Amino acid sequence: MIYVLYILFGITLFQDVKYRGVHWSVFLLLLASAAIYGSGLAWVDIGINLMFLTGLLSALTLYLSLKQGHIVDITKGYFSWGDILFLIVLTPLFEWRMYMLVFVFGTIGVLLLHILAHLFKPQKSVPYAGYMAGITALVICFQTSVESYLNTWLWL
Repeated sequence: MIYVLYILFGITLFQDVKYRGVHWSVFLLLLASAAIYGSGLAWVDIGINLMFLTGLLSALTLYLSLKQGHIVDITKGYFSWGDILFLIVLTPLFEWRMYMLVFVFGTIGVLLLHILAHLFKPQKSVPYAGYMAGITALVICFQTSVESYLNTWLWL
């Protein structure tokens, strides 16, 4: 199943970078594969991951709404539905602490990748789901090492 996930992450990366969008069927396949791969994960972890994501997206909506003086729909020019769907797809893959770390450091990685790509070819939008798919594939590939490092140094 891990190879299916890697292939789907690769498809997500390719489609998002090339076309600035990912076909909806890829998200369905990713969700099914992630659910099977992470089937040993406790439901409470998935619930916490979804609450964390909901809280972050709500905070972003509130911040932008206060900044602009009216209610802002973050899916209109800030964050695409594909990006949100991809983050939902990741919820069954990681226990809650790891999900938060993947989200935070993955987002930083996405921004750094975008800055690097922008140097070679200026881009108006960030292929967040695509870059995050690549980063997530790397995290899963080295998950045992990453978790061992985090448990040793950050006492998670």
